[in-house]
Amino acid sequence: MPGKMRAFQTAAGVLALLAGLVYVAWAQEDQPPKGPEVTLIGNVLCQRAFVPPLGTCEPNSKFGPVIVALDGTPEIKAEIARLMKECWPANNTLDFEQAQKLNDAWCASLTYVIAPFPGRDKLHHEIEFGSRIKAVTGVVFEKEGKKWILPSKIEPGEWGDLDYAKVVPAQMLLPDKPLVKAGDKSMTIQVTDALSLKCILIPAGKFLMGSPFYQIRYQDEFPHEVTLTKSYYMSEIPVTQEMFEAVIKKNPSGNKGLQFPVENAPIPDIQEFCRILSEKNRRKVRLPTDAELEYACRIGNSNPCFDEKYRDQFSHVGVKPTDGIANQPVKSKQPNAWGLYDMLSCGWHTTGDYKRCNWRGPETDPTGPKSPVQTYRGKDGRSKPLYKSRGGWYYGKVRPNQHGANGLEGGYYEGIPLFRVVVEEAPAAGAATADK
Repeated sequence: MPGKMRAFQTAAGVLALLAGLVYVAWAQEDQPPKGPEVTLIGNVLCQRAFVPPLGTCEPNSKFGPVIVALDGTPEIKAEIARLMKECWPANNTLDFEQAQKLNDAWCASLTYVIAPFPGRDKLHHEIEFGSRIKAVTGVVFEKEGKKWILPSKIEPGEWGDLDYAKVVPAQMLLPDKPLVKAGDKSMTIQVTDALSLKCILIPAGKFLMGSPFYQIRYQDEFPHEVTLTKSYYMSEIPVTQEMFEAVIKKNPSGNKGLQFPVENAPIPDIQEFCRILSEKNRRKVRLPTDAELEYACRIGNSNPCFDEKYRDQFSHVGVKPTDGIANQPVKSKQPNAWGLYDMLSCGWHTTGDYKRCNWRGPETDPTGPKSPVQTYRGKDGRSKPLYKSRGGWYYGKVRPNQHGANGLEGGYYEGIPLFRVVVEEAPAAGAATADK
């Protein structure tokens, strides 16, 4: 515990430093900075992303836009090369400590406050909830011990993004490898006497949940330490329509097919499905937590999550009518390195956690808020809870640390709800043992 607290205090110190990058208006007597113009290419986001509490910036907020550089001047290129040499492991697989060190060091040396300029309010509105990769041209200077840039030009224009794959270090786009091997041990649970479901043992571990600040991201993806102290079995595929209909005797899916994942299942029906399987197998079967799902999707490592790494895993299940592509059965694409299929798809996996933004501090075996935090108006006009969802396609991107929300009654928000199950490793008395 003392080591964990020291790690958190170190991270908190860096975040406090970043929080000190408050947006201040230029006094009338201040003269515009002088010097040669340079171009910084990087992740433009609101300073609010670095510090609690999470919320919308009010007019005249002390927070404003910053750019976390990914490319630019020779000095910036040299600093990025230094950070990658010192912080990026030779095996291309970051554990929690390495990922935290890299994120902290990157932000401390490569964050520039964007000084007040005529387009500041538009830029702030654009990047307040989701960051964008832009090229900011202007004069760089130091003020109050911080780095600043006074823009003369920002490209692309409003709501535009540069291709981050062309500026991030190449190592960050390599396929992920697990820190710990999994998949050697599995178990099969009975759905009915005729149908079964294979589940993969996921090892316990610690990881940096969320998104580093140098990665294109949304505000709710705060990077923080999460420790899972217990291993668990996760179903290798989402629950199919064949399985769900055999147990619950209904099928709410829009894309019909026995081997397609069941879609739009209301939470009470999912809970009943899990209850019946728990009784049949004498094992606790449930929805995964938000942390369990992200951890399994990331195969236990703490690498930054870029869409390009997951193209061979991205499956067309849970397709919306507006997606313009054909739905696929489960296991149509490659599994991740732990043997889990369809973790990243058009649809969104429902978790057992109520929807909320990432916690801004260390967590151990988190299960989400005790009561609903975010709600929607249900079919009966009453307020209903939203549940965190994961692994879906949003604005053309799919990655493990991207959040969604599914409703109590089913239906889709960011995308069509799917679900898979977790089986707790500790068996009930007399329960069947694992396959191998």
